[in-house]
Amino acid sequence: MRNLKTFTVGLFIAISLGFVACDKDDDQITNPIEYGTIATVRNSFESAYFSTYPGFEAFVNETPYGDTVSNAVTDAVEFTNYLGLYTIDIQNNSISYKLADIAPEGIMFRTIEPGTYDRYYITFDKAQAFKSLSVDDEFVKVSILSNTEIKVEIGEGYDFTSGHTFTITLE
Repeated sequence: MRNLKTFTVGLFIAISLGFVACDKDDDQITNPIEYGTIATVRNSFESAYFSTYPGFEAFVNETPYGDTVSNAVTDAVEFTNYLGLYTIDIQNNSISYKLADIAPEGIMFRTIEPGTYDRYYITFDKAQAFKSLSVDDEFVKVSILSNTEIKVEIGEGYDFTSGHTFTITLE
């Protein structure tokens, strides 16, 4: 009988420890980007090609361009018509860019030339859980600068035309 009590108590302790080890907090999936986080987007542009056009001489080196904007990350689109060019939608595991459907006049919409870089720095107000990222366009390079900042670099060969999209997947 004593062995049965010892066995029962031992079994109770083992089951209890199992429940503690499987606590709900341990089972939560941590998303690469947390909803409610404030995301800030800033742009820079660099182009030896564009610097030959009057008024664009400053762009021979990386130069800040346009407004820096911030918004909370939700399941809705965060940045519509950013710089008059992009809709940027940040989800908890992806970032999607879509060029405007109506092309502005001028030399903007084209295939990106050699030595031209359109860069977007996305900064979060607190550390995020992204560990790696990939992009579905061979002419876009993405990198993690820190646990609060991602750099998106659009370069030579990119199809900078009306409605073009690309998506960054985060893990």
